[in-house]
Amino acid sequence: MISLILSGLLSLLNLPLNTGHITLMSTLSCEATPPTINTSMLIENVGNEAAYNIRVMIKLAEYEWYSDIVPILDINNSIVIDNLDKYEPTNEGSYPLIGKIYFQDSAGHIYTSVITTIISYKDATVPDVFAEWNDLELSNKDVLKMKITNMGYDDLDLNINILVPDELSVQPYQGTFALKARSKDEICIDIENFNALVGAVYPAWSIIEYENKGHHFTFVSSGNITIIQEVNIFKKYWWLSLIVVAIIIIIFIWCNMRHVYAQHNQ
Repeated sequence: MISLILSGLLSLLNLPLNTGHITLMSTLSCEATPPTINTSMLIENVGNEAAYNIRVMIKLAEYEWYSDIVPILDINNSIVIDNLDKYEPTNEGSYPLIGKIYFQDSAGHIYTSVITTIISYKDATVPDVFAEWNDLELSNKDVLKMKITNMGYDDLDLNINILVPDELSVQPYQGTFALKARSKDEICIDIENFNALVGAVYPAWSIIEYENKGHHFTFVSSGNITIIQEVNIFKKYWWLSLIVVAIIIIIFIWCNMRHVYAQHNQ
């Protein structure tokens, strides 16, 4: 029996509300003793507003599990949600484990937060792929640019999944991408604000998977998406309007003066 204990990845969601803010810190970890997967998610409320009706979804490949609903998570309190199940993929290697948290504020508005970590099935694998993207400020729509590097000597067919909360939309959220050996490339993903709060900071993740030589590989990278107020271009550049008006007035005066001067010389 092989037992692998994975250190969890941490995610921090900050939601500003009218009277304060809900800040949930979540840590996802698991212990794998094939074929058993024991998942644990720690959720802490480090804000100054309570979160209500908390429910957790755990996803591993095609398998999804939903926890019971926790009625309230008060400030400076934490909960731990565990799940024990079986998972036996075809190939040995590293796989992404995804967690999603559903919760509400005191007014009943629904929010989500996402987190992912990597589990190893029988044999841990180290990917040849590296990816990075910068934190993004989003008002309405924008483009997330992710740079991917293949440091290995094999051409790879990558499966890329962009994991964001339900308040955001991505196109495409999942797809395949061919990357030559010893090469770099960049992919662009359209991101749209569906129902996100201005001022909120949402954690987001990119998950890259591929198969090579009978093993499964996974690389995970993360970043934050901050929701900002949409800028009215006319308000932002009001001074340009004044300059344009001033130029028009000057041209008008100059043309009239030339006309008067021409009549005077006749």
